[in-house]
Amino acid sequence: MRIGPRLSIAVAFSLLLRSEALIHSPLVGVRRLSLRPLLRLPHRIALRPAIMATKRELSECSPDDGDAAADAAMANSKGAGSSNNNNSNNNNKNSKKAKVQMGLDAFVIRKERPKKDGGEGASSSSGAATAAAAAPVDPAFEAKWETQLGPAWYGALKSELCQSYFTTCIDKVDKERRNKKVYPPEELVFNAFRSTPLDKVKVVIVGQDPYHQPKQAMGLCFSVPRGVQPPPSLKNMFEEIGCSSSHGDLTSWTEQGVFLLNALLTVAEGSPMSHKDMGWARFTDRVIDVINRETKGTIFLLWGKAAQKKGEKINRSRHHVLEAGHPSPLSIKHFEGCQHFQRANAILEKRGEAPIQWELPQ
Repeated sequence: MRIGPRLSIAVAFSLLLRSEALIHSPLVGVRRLSLRPLLRLPHRIALRPAIMATKRELSECSPDDGDAAADAAMANSKGAGSSNNNNSNNNNKNSKKAKVQMGLDAFVIRKERPKKDGGEGASSSSGAATAAAAAPVDPAFEAKWETQLGPAWYGALKSELCQSYFTTCIDKVDKERRNKKVYPPEELVFNAFRSTPLDKVKVVIVGQDPYHQPKQAMGLCFSVPRGVQPPPSLKNMFEEIGCSSSHGDLTSWTEQGVFLLNALLTVAEGSPMSHKDMGWARFTDRVIDVINRETKGTIFLLWGKAAQKKGEKINRSRHHVLEAGHPSPLSIKHFEGCQHFQRANAILEKRGEAPIQWELPQ
């Protein structure tokens, strides 16, 4: 079989760029060439005649041509003691191999696609994350973040913590703390992760950013420490639950598997959303990706357009997503009556799990 002149440079270059049509085995040589995907290319009208002609030529090659070419190369390397007849046969085989390889090697590129992580939230940074995960981890780094996040979250997010955007984010927040008041306190920034380990997550509530007034933010969305008057949004949540409380500390929720995640984990005093460009949003997107991928049947409570946009990639056939307006007084009419707390418990009870005790211990 020979590769005729119809395999033009244009076709070879096109195949070079889109060489996944070639299926190649290093053990048995070229086994099959499927050019069908190439016929769907935008330039198929111009290239179709040449491609079809090349396909006809290649079809003349028997399934064992690849093996024959390999055998010819081996025989050639041992040709010092061979007879003239063997040399002639080897030369013919080598010539045939060279012609085939000239046509094929021009566009065979072995490349690996980055594997998707299996969830709907696969990120564009997966290749870099995989490389970071494969790199040796400094023991001090590991000890620090395992303490900050807890072992389960650290294991799931280790590669993300090594990303340059995340280390830059931490550096920017640390630098700002030297000149401004930043909330929550440094030791509470990752409080939500320590309070609700990944393998204990049943319900996820997504907030926006921490409270920006003194003594309010504690690293759990919507929650304030005991002794601090519950903010209006939290009061509206209590009304929807049908209970009242003298405090707004939601720690008891986290202990039952309610993950209270803010989209942004820090804020400057008196400046809501001031840290929206720090890199937190990307990090918490990855957190939701992890929950989406690593858990099943998780109940997401997404209140307001910002939270709903953040949850767009959640697999709705794998998890339960309940949406309503934000409990802020500005949008209370879109929140009241949503019955999300009751509906979440109904889902848990239906599958034999304990419901969340939404009423806070006093």
